[in-house]
Amino acid sequence: MTSTHSGFRSKMLSRRRGKDDAGVHTVLRGGFSGADTESALLWNRHNPWTKPGRRGPLLAAVVLACLLHLVNISVPTLLLCLGMWGYHFAGFFRPLPRPGAKLITVAGALLFLAAAGTNEGLTVEAFVSLLVLMIALKLFELRHQHDATMTVILNYFVIVSGMFFSDSLLVTGYIAFALLYNTAVLVHVRQPGMALGRSFRLAGRLSLQALPFMLIFFIFFPRFQGGLWGRPTLMQERVGISDTIRMGSIASLAENTEVAFRVSFAGAVPPVGELYWRGLILWDFDGLSWTRGERRGLVPERTVRSSAPPVDYIITLEAHQQRWLYSLDRPVRMQQMRGTWMGNEGEILTWRPVTSRLQYSGTSDPRAERQQLQQGRLAQMGLQLPDAGTGNKRARELALSWQQGNPESRAVVNEAFNFFSRGGFRYTLSPGTPTAAGVGAENAIDHFLFTGKAGFCEHYATSFAFLMRAAGVPTRLVGGYLGGSLNPYGNYLIVRQSDAHVWCEVLLDGEWQRIDPTAAVAPERLQTNSLSRLGMDEGLTLDALFNLGRLPAWLQPLANGWDLLNMRWNQWVMQYSFAEQSRLFSRLGLDSSRGAAMLSLLIAGIALIGIVYFFLLVFLKPGVQERDKVALFWQRFLKKLDKAQIHYSSSQGPVQFLQHISSLRPDMADAAAAVVRPYVRLRYSKLGEEERSELEGQLKEAVRRFSVQALPKEQKKKPA
Repeated sequence: MTSTHSGFRSKMLSRRRGKDDAGVHTVLRGGFSGADTESALLWNRHNPWTKPGRRGPLLAAVVLACLLHLVNISVPTLLLCLGMWGYHFAGFFRPLPRPGAKLITVAGALLFLAAAGTNEGLTVEAFVSLLVLMIALKLFELRHQHDATMTVILNYFVIVSGMFFSDSLLVTGYIAFALLYNTAVLVHVRQPGMALGRSFRLAGRLSLQALPFMLIFFIFFPRFQGGLWGRPTLMQERVGISDTIRMGSIASLAENTEVAFRVSFAGAVPPVGELYWRGLILWDFDGLSWTRGERRGLVPERTVRSSAPPVDYIITLEAHQQRWLYSLDRPVRMQQMRGTWMGNEGEILTWRPVTSRLQYSGTSDPRAERQQLQQGRLAQMGLQLPDAGTGNKRARELALSWQQGNPESRAVVNEAFNFFSRGGFRYTLSPGTPTAAGVGAENAIDHFLFTGKAGFCEHYATSFAFLMRAAGVPTRLVGGYLGGSLNPYGNYLIVRQSDAHVWCEVLLDGEWQRIDPTAAVAPERLQTNSLSRLGMDEGLTLDALFNLGRLPAWLQPLANGWDLLNMRWNQWVMQYSFAEQSRLFSRLGLDSSRGAAMLSLLIAGIALIGIVYFFLLVFLKPGVQERDKVALFWQRFLKKLDKAQIHYSSSQGPVQFLQHISSLRPDMADAAAAVVRPYVRLRYSKLGEEERSELEGQLKEAVRRFSVQALPKEQKKKPA
């Protein structure tokens, strides 16, 4: 009954071949319906690109290429990708219908809207998201080798775009592996009969052959002023100090151990108490927030150098999306860079936000004096406060009492210091905000000074500046970082976001002097780094695996070693700019300003590599066994037979030799036949490249499995 039904179904399928083909074309052109589902499944079964052996490596290459971007794309885009990948994976186990061209076109338009609408417009992230979605959608169109090839080529763009978001050594290593695997899949797609392992080895060999040319072009090719990657501005939030400081804004960085910048010193590292990293200066206060304010009409300050030797250093600044750079306090010289200048108050400003890693050098004199020559506008800027009727009445009264009892500004500063040191204040990493305590913005200072008395550095700096201004002493806020952690392997300083700090500068006797009110409450803050204050756990946590700054103390040497590798990678490779190239050529005695000489040098380097390759490929020919893999496998087979005292004669053909093996050792006949059959076809049949590659794989596997076993005892006995 079953066979009759099967035969009838086979005849019906044969009669309706034309209808089925039409149904398949309907599926391909405009989607599928219930009537076309069987045709779609039939096409699915007969399409070679739906087989797991063909589609599996391709799907793995797509996932490997897109895996790096899963943290950069939006959540809806991520869910769409996972859904489509899951659908393709499920197709390995059972035939699933495929959408047609019209449906794919509509889906492509919807995915474009999804990528643009969920990634803050047409940003770099949006285009990467769209490319990731399009590749996942392209997998539904796999019908020919050309479709698979286009998918692999698109993967290259997705992989390389990972450098827009991170250029760390770990990410670069991942990208290199993804490129290698993608190349192996490209070879596998173009040569379907070639095993994936063999394709991977061929891709590795091609990459090694291209490596010398890549190095020549990297070193000698004319470069831009920036580093290796001129990355565009990315629309993603950056953690760090902003141009608005209020109570609680700096405390939010207290436990963030991400690197803000690294500093290499020409000489000895200064004491921790002198490591004030100046960023921006804030003048305006609205009762809750401090901002930079309007600078017009402000007279430049004069820096008077001290007798102490200056401190030379090089800063490698991470992208922070702000328009200022950091320097050791009291900078006297900074590296000249396009679009960068030193402001009147010692700020290092830039025209554009810092959107990629930046390296620059500077010189500071921490003991220098910054003198204010004219103080005309300081009465407005350094003493500006909200109107007296807007709040913080108790703080104003306290400051007024200090002013009336002390005619000199320095005595007022001492009164404030004594107030903080003896007033029961407490330094904490999690102080909260005044609004969270139910206090209005207009009385935030009063609440902190007379009720809360627990705060982070910005609480003490902002309240101290308020008191000074209320007492008639010009004061401004300075935002930056304090301290850092020394990496003993590279002898450089790592300044993290948790080292963020705010302090005050007070105008005393015509000189801006640094006053840090945090020292009155927690003097140990000025002598320790953030990792010591955080008190890392001794156990290894999941968070520490993704953030080296949170590794326990016994693993910090590993973190320091890895950070050193990343820093050297950034300095020697990612930050290899025109200036670095010029310095390298100067050491080699070359003039980088002569374009003709540079071009000649580049051509000479390529020619030299070409000559080396010529000698390696022509004069150093590989041996016979390397050129003929079939012969190599056959020799391995004969060596195994020699152990069983079965020897091959040149007068025997392979088939005759198989008969000879079967007569002597019937127990090995099947295993020997598995070797001889593909060998005969490879030697005496005309084969295509795909079939030849497949048979070579079969021969290699059969030789590997073939083993010479001891002759059974009953066969060893001679007949009576």
